[in-house]
Amino acid sequence: MRKSFFLSLIVLFFLLQASAGQAANFARSAIIIPPNSHYFVGQTGEFIVDVINIGTLPKGAVFAQLTFDKALIHDVTSLEALVFSKWEPIPLSITGTDVVAQLNFNTGYGSVNERILPLRVNFSKSGSYLLGFDLIESQNRVLTSSTIPVKVGKAQILGALVYRFQHNLRYGHVNNEVVELQKRLTQDGFFKGPQTGFFGTMTRNAVKAYQGAHGLSQTGVLGPEILDMLNR
Repeated sequence: MRKSFFLSLIVLFFLLQASAGQAANFARSAIIIPPNSHYFVGQTGEFIVDVINIGTLPKGAVFAQLTFDKALIHDVTSLEALVFSKWEPIPLSITGTDVVAQLNFNTGYGSVNERILPLRVNFSKSGSYLLGFDLIESQNRVLTSSTIPVKVGKAQILGALVYRFQHNLRYGHVNNEVVELQKRLTQDGFFKGPQTGFFGTMTRNAVKAYQGAHGLSQTGVLGPEILDMLNR
C-alpha cells in the first residue's frame, strides 16, 4: 500500500513537471505602457504589445486582435501601428459591446522568439477602459491574451506649449532645443537626468532607448526619422 502511494506521488510529480515545462514554452503576451505615460482626450498615447515564445506558434494563419472593452466606436478616434518605421492606421469595428481592431502579427520588430508591436491610440472621450490583446489562430482558438487598464483624462489645452523640433541634434550640442528634447524624453520615461540643455551621454542613451522602442536604428542622433516621430 505504502509503495503504491509513493509510486503515485512520483508519477504525479513528473506529470506536473512536464506540464509546467510545456506551459513555459507556450506563447505569452503583455501590453506595456511606457513609464510616466499619460493618456488625454485628443492626444496620442503610445504603448507596445510584447509576445514571447513565438517559435511555439502553430503553422498557418495567426492574427492579432486589440479590444477596447465596453467602449463605443466614437470613443476611440484612431489606432495606429508602427510598420517599417511609419505609423499606419488600423481600422476599428464594433463587436458586441467592444471596439475591436485586427492587426497583422508580422508587423513590428523583434527576434526569432519575440515580437514587439508598437502602437498608439487617440481617444475622444475621457474615462477608464480595459485594453485587451489576443493572438488567435485560423480556427479562432486564442493562443495568448493579456489586458491592462487605461485611464484617459480630459483634454488639456496646450496651445503654443506644444514644442516642435526643428534641428538635428547629437552628442556635444548645447542649446534650448536639447532642453526640450530632455523634457520630452523625461515625459516618455526614457530620460531620468537633469534637464541642462547639454546633449551628453545620458541624453544619447535616452535617444537610443527611444529609437529602439519605436523600431528605429539606435544611433543616438536626433535625425529626420526621430524628428518626424517626435513632432507627430
